[in-house]
Amino acid sequence: MLPIVSFKKNKALDVLMLAVFTDPKEPWRERIFKLYPELETLKNETNRNKRLKVTKNFVEDFYDKNKQEIETTISNIQKAWDKIGRKLLQTLSEVFQTDWGQIKRIIGFVSINPLGPRFLHNNTFQVAYFLSQKRALELVLHEITHFIYFKKWAEVFPQDKTKTFDYPYLNWTLSEILTPVVACDLRIENIIHPTVISKGYEEHEAIRVKFGERPISLVDYFKLLYKKFRREDKSFEDFLKEARKE
Repeated sequence: MLPIVSFKKNKALDVLMLAVFTDPKEPWRERIFKLYPELETLKNETNRNKRLKVTKNFVEDFYDKNKQEIETTISNIQKAWDKIGRKLLQTLSEVFQTDWGQIKRIIGFVSINPLGPRFLHNNTFQVAYFLSQKRALELVLHEITHFIYFKKWAEVFPQDKTKTFDYPYLNWTLSEILTPVVACDLRIENIIHPTVISKGYEEHEAIRVKFGERPISLVDYFKLLYKKFRREDKSFEDFLKEARKE
């Protein structure tokens, strides 16, 4: 059975995530300050409760001013997903060679947070409300892919603890490299024609590895490895085992 995917708003989660990602220790915080300079007062704020107070006021005010745009985006993303969603979910199951199991429901929270985190414990994620519909759909696919990716990973490597599936562990890093690789599978490309999620994080694309006589990006290296396994009709489990070695 395929999971049901729905889109909603979640102001409380926006408050929390903006407070979390504006922590001085967070590596991606500048993206928030660039988008919302009103929050720059938090740049040196180490007290989480104080950050929460500021982000709560900010989120409430932002939603009041942009309510209609956010509601329209939720409706538009749901309609766009409903046209291709079931086919994508079925194709992901075929690509990963596993079913969706206990993943019965997935919720995408259309959010004012630009960072788009995903939460494996309850199969939810955030997607920014201001993205184009094409980009939003691609990022929805990217986040949903993580859910079945880690289901498969846990089947292949049951000894790995779930905490290693999140930043900054290597299992998280590999998932962010391999998700763009999977997006380039022709079975998925033929449905959504990805342009954004077929590329990895800038820091992963910047890593060069030698392939034959020429250097290529780390993401491109794994794309070639994946294509090789596909040509040789090897299983996705075999691919994960080889990718883990690399």
